[in-house]
Amino acid sequence: MTLTLPDYVVALSTSDPNYAALNDTVHEYLLKPPGLGGFVEAAIVTFTEPHFVYRIYGGEGKASQCGYWWNIDPPMNSTASYFEQFAVCDEWNDATNMVRCNVPSGFNAVVGTGQSADCANNATIVPDDSVLQLNGNICEIANMDGPGMTCEWCSATTDSLQDSECVEELMVEQLLAGASGDTTTSGATNTACFHKLMVASTILVGAAGNTFLN
Repeated sequence: MTLTLPDYVVALSTSDPNYAALNDTVHEYLLKPPGLGGFVEAAIVTFTEPHFVYRIYGGEGKASQCGYWWNIDPPMNSTASYFEQFAVCDEWNDATNMVRCNVPSGFNAVVGTGQSADCANNATIVPDDSVLQLNGNICEIANMDGPGMTCEWCSATTDSLQDSECVEELMVEQLLAGASGDTTTSGATNTACFHKLMVASTILVGAAGNTFLN
């Protein structure tokens, strides 16, 4: 099976200086057998234009804001549907919060189709193989100085994730931009409910020692 990549990413060249570390990460940590989560199939990519990515997290001792697994499309429907679509076990994530980041052109990451997950309740979740997940060190670079990426976070609306402010406000912006003919709407907003992080646009994904598990 060959992955169909969205038009805002391309395969990272094998001659790129970051490729080898990312390739090691893919084979050591991300490609997993059935039942263990991770990826079934993966591709190392670089973004060719700015794009929003999303992470849902929450729960004591569970998924944190600064993990490696992200969505490349806005989360939709209920938390329960989201868990089924992406093979997320209840014991891994309470899905009470969401973070949205506008990654810049040149961001390197791994995308792929999810592997099945065996959960503590003896259920096995098989994810939707038509959607891609992203694994990357977005939060790891949050303490670096310099312009580039903006991140914003909000509470997740568990019955309808698309109604979460991180998703809903962007949709409104895009609708308004489309109505006015403006196709350059930025992901950075100034609403008081969002907190902002400025992080560097020079990104190295897959540094040695990263587990890329959460």
